[in-house]
Parts: sequence; structure tokens; C-alpha cells
Amino acid sequence: MPDDAIDERLRAVERALSDGNDDATLPAGGDTDVEERIADLEARMEDLEAAVRAIRGYVGNVRSINRDVERRADAALAKARAVETALDEREAARRTGRRGHDAITEDGTRRGPDPGDRPRSRNETVPSAEERLDADPGRNPDPDSGPSREPGRPDERSSGQYCEREPTNSSPEPDEEGEDRSSVVDRLREGL
Repeated sequence: MPDDAIDERLRAVERALSDGNDDATLPAGGDTDVEERIADLEARMEDLEAAVRAIRGYVGNVRSINRDVERRADAALAKARAVETALDEREAARRTGRRGHDAITEDGTRRGPDPGDRPRSRNETVPSAEERLDADPGRNPDPDSGPSREPGRPDERSSGQYCEREPTNSSPEPDEEGEDRSSVVDRLREGL
């Protein structure tokens, strides 16, 4: 057997007898090597702990951002639903011809209450049709002549700008290009 193998076995027996606690059993220069390895391992462990803390901070920020984005998306979705409901109500009011304090005029603005719609006191009388026509100078008293406007100029109801609006029903319909139109809420959901 070579001498190196015998020396290694002898050191192993010495370590076994002394339970590895005897510095004499360590190879020469082994003490500094072990200390260097321990120092390297401690430095690596500190680096790993710092990396774990950084990852935990990053995950916490992502969760916070996700909650914020979810809150904003919920608010946008609620607003879109409110807009869609208002558009559907406007369209329904237009189709039924309903007139009241919540009716929508042809130009898309909300019409306020008519003077005849307000509550009356017991002593107040309802004005006649002639009195109401006289009180409104913009109305044409002759119903057969149509609305008062300059000859040759179309009024806003006949100009067609309000006729080009797409319906706001919630069921998708194919348009001329064959694509499906979705409701406002569906488009928002797809966008988010």
C-alpha cells in the first residue's frame, strides 16, 4: 500500500478515537481552510437572506398593486354599467316617446321639468294652451307650419347627426363587416 493511503487511514483512526475534537487530528493548514469556508458560507447565507427579503418586498408590492388595479377596474366597470344603463334608459325613453322631467331631448341633453309639471298650490290654475304658447316665444303658434326655422336650413332633428348613433342593446349583432358588436361592459371586460 502506498504511504499516503496508510497515513489517511491512520488519521481516520485517530479522529475516530478522539471524536474529531482534537486539533492534532486536523491536517496541517486545515484550520485556516475550514475558517475560510465558514466565512464564505456565512457571506453567501447573508446574500441569500438579503435576496429573500428583496423578493418578499417585491411580492408585497405586486400584491398591493394588484389590489389597487382591481379596485380601479371595479370602479371602471361600475361606471361603465351606469353609463350603459343610462344609455339604455335614454333609448327606451326615445322609443316610447316619454316626456317628463327625466326625458332626453333630441340633442342628447336632459330636459328639465315643464312649467306644467311642477306641483301647484290650491289657488293656482292651470294655464291654457294659448297662454303657454304665448309664454314660449320659440314656439310657432301655427302647428301646421312646423317648427320655426329659417327656410332652407335643416333643423337639428332632420340633419341626420343623431340618426347615426348605434343601438345600445346588450346582445351582440353583426355589423356590415361581419364583426360582433358588444356592449360597453363586455368591451371593458375584454380590455381589462
